[in-house]
Amino acid sequence: MMKTLWINPNDITDVWAVNNRKENLGHIESLAESMRQNGYLREYPIIAFEAANIPIETDKPYLVACGHHRRKAAIEAGIDKVFVEVHDGTEEEWIEMMSQDNFQFDVASNPGIGLAFTEPERRAACYQFLLLPKYLRKTNVALANAWKVGEGTVRRWRKEVESLINEGSPKLKELSVSPERFERLKEVIADPHRENEEGETVAVRQKPKELTNEERFELWQQIKNAALFDQRSDGSRYLDRNGFQFETFRSYLCQRYNIQESDIPHQLSRGRLQNIFNWIAGEDPEVIARCKELQRETDALSKAREQCYHYHDKVISAFSEELSPTPDNILSPVHTASLKAFKKAVKQRFDGFDFDARHSAATVDALMVVQQTFSDIYAAIEMQEAWVLGFKAQFSDKARQDRKALEQAWTDARKEMFTALSEYPRNVSEVAFSNRFDERFGHPIGRTREFTEPTPAITDETLTADIRHFKTVTADIHADTEWMQAIPEIKRIIDWLGITERITELVIKVEGGGRETRIAEFDAETAAEWIPAELQEQLIKIADRFIYKD
Repeated sequence: MMKTLWINPNDITDVWAVNNRKENLGHIESLAESMRQNGYLREYPIIAFEAANIPIETDKPYLVACGHHRRKAAIEAGIDKVFVEVHDGTEEEWIEMMSQDNFQFDVASNPGIGLAFTEPERRAACYQFLLLPKYLRKTNVALANAWKVGEGTVRRWRKEVESLINEGSPKLKELSVSPERFERLKEVIADPHRENEEGETVAVRQKPKELTNEERFELWQQIKNAALFDQRSDGSRYLDRNGFQFETFRSYLCQRYNIQESDIPHQLSRGRLQNIFNWIAGEDPEVIARCKELQRETDALSKAREQCYHYHDKVISAFSEELSPTPDNILSPVHTASLKAFKKAVKQRFDGFDFDARHSAATVDALMVVQQTFSDIYAAIEMQEAWVLGFKAQFSDKARQDRKALEQAWTDARKEMFTALSEYPRNVSEVAFSNRFDERFGHPIGRTREFTEPTPAITDETLTADIRHFKTVTADIHADTEWMQAIPEIKRIIDWLGITERITELVIKVEGGGRETRIAEFDAETAAEWIPAELQEQLIKIADRFIYKD
């Protein structure tokens, strides 16, 4: 039952906690100014309910359903009477009226008093509706059409509201959900039926229980082991009767479901896996036809890419033979730097062509273009075109000459160092000297003796550092520095150890000759020549430990 009255605005209570709108002070001031000039217009009544019928604690006789801002504006404007429609309804009818009036209000047709809904207010209104059994019982499609939102949005909102109800969230009390309404909401959730737009009762579509990971992989294994698939001896999987690989079938699934191969099978739902199983079990002709088409495309692409790689390798081989500064060592830094410069020259010559295009090209036509470009580059190297000769003169020939000069400087510096050592007045073993050299400059012991000439594998930086070290030590030899004086003489070590006679006996056994003659010929210096380098090294270590320790 509804009646209209002129009521003092102070006799009406507004409950903002339940209202889905937020108080707007600017809007209140605008309405108040209008009321000061025009009074309260009965064309815009406040909608109120009898407070006695609604479980809200208040000492006022009426509760506002619609017109919260108008009530406050009237009080601010000093209006003592406002026009009110008073309804004698229930709590749910009060909340429905409150939400429905604001939700459907058309601000365009009422610019004088209307206030547009914000998105959060719109969502709050829908939440209030869903907290009413009448609306929670409706289907998602019916609510979506009524609220002009997507069905997925309603589904998400419903899930959030049902979660609050199932958990008995304290927020329900803040929204003034009475215990009686709470119980009815739980009954609606438990009921497997909903009401559609026509008011008909329909069964709720129950989402099937999702597979566990173990169940998902077990079903996928059944698909892989289906009779349609044949495991060949080389490990490849074909559909013999249909002519496409199992991997192609996986690619088909990725295209169809817009997923990555790494997502199979753990990102496939129960329904999709069951569909896939049915395709294989029933040998679905449409699926097989599409897979055969994909296999032909894959084979053509693989063949084109293989040809592309072949021409790329021809270009790299031709570069190494004709243009590389170190043709015998394609791992050298000089070769790498030169190849990088060549690729840059190719990019300028062939409209930005990138050698990596052989990997990125995704179609047969694109790969054919890449292959043709590689073929043109190879022909240019073989024909020694002008731009190739220009590159060779600028980079390869100069790099070869610089490298050759550096290697010669290394050889000369090393020779000068060992020549100075041979003229050194103390009888220092070359083994002892080389080991001390390696130790001084952080080389592996034995490197200086074994590394007698530069090789393409040695970088320019290493050769340059060696030359600097050779010259430093040559100066030490000439100056007879403390470093040189600390190197033990193998002759003195032999004397101290008293092994000259034993070495002489061994020589006699090896070469023969008279004992007296051999003994007369041998001294510590001669004996040292018979001691292998490895043994000399061990003797020097012994001397360092026991003879020179002080």
